[in-house]
Amino acid sequence: MVSRKKPRIPWFGPYHFAALIFAGGLLLAGFWIVRYVHSDEFAASLGRSTGHALHSDAVFTPLRWGTAAIKSESLVLKGESASLIEKAEASELSAILDWRALLSGLWRVEEITVGRLTAEFKAPGSTPVVRDLLPPSVPSFIPSRFQLDRIGIKKADITYKNLVARDVGLNLLPGAGGWTIDGKGGTLRIPKLPLLQMQSFHCREREGVLFLDEATFQLPPTGRLSAVGQSGKDANLKVDWSGVPVRSILTNGLDKYIDGTVSGTSSLDADGRAQGAFQVNGASLTNVPLLTEMGKFLRDPTFQKLPLRLVSADFDYRAESLQLSNVILESPDNLRLEGRLAVEPDGRIKGNFEIGVKATLLENVPGVRDALFPTVRNGWCWAPLEVGGTLANPTENLSRQLAPLVMGALLLKKGSEVIEKLPNAPVDTVRDVLDLFLSR
Repeated sequence: MVSRKKPRIPWFGPYHFAALIFAGGLLLAGFWIVRYVHSDEFAASLGRSTGHALHSDAVFTPLRWGTAAIKSESLVLKGESASLIEKAEASELSAILDWRALLSGLWRVEEITVGRLTAEFKAPGSTPVVRDLLPPSVPSFIPSRFQLDRIGIKKADITYKNLVARDVGLNLLPGAGGWTIDGKGGTLRIPKLPLLQMQSFHCREREGVLFLDEATFQLPPTGRLSAVGQSGKDANLKVDWSGVPVRSILTNGLDKYIDGTVSGTSSLDADGRAQGAFQVNGASLTNVPLLTEMGKFLRDPTFQKLPLRLVSADFDYRAESLQLSNVILESPDNLRLEGRLAVEPDGRIKGNFEIGVKATLLENVPGVRDALFPTVRNGWCWAPLEVGGTLANPTENLSRQLAPLVMGALLLKKGSEVIEKLPNAPVDTVRDVLDLFLSR
C-alpha cells in the first residue's frame, strides 16, 4: 500500500515560520510602544526623565502626537539645589523624532523647538553631575538610550542675578561635557546702564560653568559693547565699549554738566568688583558754577561751555562705591584738571585735584596768580582744589579763595564805578560783585 504525503506549501519552511513569528513580534511590540508613548504614564515618565537630566522637578502638559512630531503646550521646571535653574516655563514645545532609531534601541530627537521660554537661573549649590535623560525606571521594552541633536528657542526671557535678557533667540547644541549656545536679537538690561540691543553671542557650558567666547551689543545711536569671560568660582568678565553717549549712563543730575561719547575697558570679578579705564571724546562742560565764576572774572565766554580735548580716568567700583584715579580733564589753552575722586554709595563725594590755568588768562586779575596759582608746570599755573558735597549738589573750595582776591582787584581797578552800584545790603560773595561789574 502506497502512503500518501500531506500536501504542503513548497516555499514555506521553518525559517519562514520563524521570520513570520519575529515580524509579528515586532509588529506587536511596535503597537505596544505606540500605545505606551501615547499614554499618561509615558508623559509622566518623560517629565521625570527630563527633571532627572536637568536636576529639576518637571511637569509636561498632555502630549499631542503627530505623524512626525510630539507637541506639548508647556513644560514647567523647578530647579533642585544643584541645578542652574531656579525656575522655568517653556511653551509651544515640539519635538521631531527619528522613529527608525527605535529599532536600534535609541530615542533620537532631531530637534526640539520652543516658542517662548521664561527662565530664572542661579549659581548651583554644588557642581551638577551629568545624567542621562532617561533613568532606568522605564519599562525594559522601551529604549533607554537618548540622543538630542538640537534645541531651538524662538524667544527667551532670561534672568540671572541682576541681569535680564528679553526676546532673545537661542540655538543649543549638546556636546561632550556640556552645551554650545548661540543667541541673537533681543535686549539686555544691566543695572546702572541703559538698555542694550543684543546683536549676537556664543558661549559654552561645561559642568555648570558658562564660558562666554563672544558677545556684541549696540547702544543706539552710536554705542557698541563687546564682552568675553566665564562664570563660576573663577568668574571674570572683560567688557570693551566705544561711542557710548555720556548722558545715557550718568545719573543723579550729572548729565547736565558734561556731554560727548565714552570709550573704555573693564574687568569684573566673582565678587562684583569692576576695574578699568575710560576716556571721553567730543566732550564739553556746562553749568559748572566754578567755571562760570572763572569765566566772569577772566572775561572768557568759552568757560560757559568749555570744550574739552581730553577727559580720562581709571576706575575701581565695588560695593556701590566708586574710586576715580588719574583723572585728567583738559580744555586747550584754558584749563587742565588732575587728581582723584571718591563717590560713596549714598552719593557723597570727596575729591582732591589740582587745577591749571594759562598764565595769560590770569593777567586780568592781579594777585590771583601769586596767591592761588603759584606753581608753574608744563605751561600751566596750578592751584589745589578740593571737592565735596554730593553728586546732586557738589561743592568746592576755590571760589571762596577767589572771592576776596577778585573783589580787591575790581575795587582797585574800578572802585568808584562798583561802589556806586552797590545795594544797601552788604555784598559778601564774589558773584554779587561780578554781576554788578559785568552788568554795565
